[in-house]
Amino acid sequence: MFAFGSAAMVDANAEGMETEATVLFVGDKSVVKDGVAALTRLKNGLSMRFDTASLEPGDAVTVWWVIFDDPAKCSDGACGSDDERSMIRADGHVVDSTGSALFKASLPVGLMER
Repeated sequence: MFAFGSAAMVDANAEGMETEATVLFVGDKSVVKDGVAALTRLKNGLSMRFDTASLEPGDAVTVWWVIFDDPAKCSDGACGSDDERSMIRADGHVVDSTGSALFKASLPVGLMER
């Protein structure tokens, strides 16, 4: 339903760097009003914040980490759904009556190696 406004490639050495992006509807790529997503590289992993609106009240919504461990192997010079990736659930809950939701999560270094 929603996607970050840009793919965030995070440099493993860019500690403390936050990348913020507009939130878009996946289907028509229109901007979600009051939607913002942020990804922060920390010394021991990643942190994310995804604040959005326009959700259906009462729906259960999940947010997932999608990790391309070797971007050099991605086709067409960009990583996408046809490339090898790992996925792990980041956060999720039932949307409140306003249709707005705030998701937060962290991903420690090494978690995907288990």
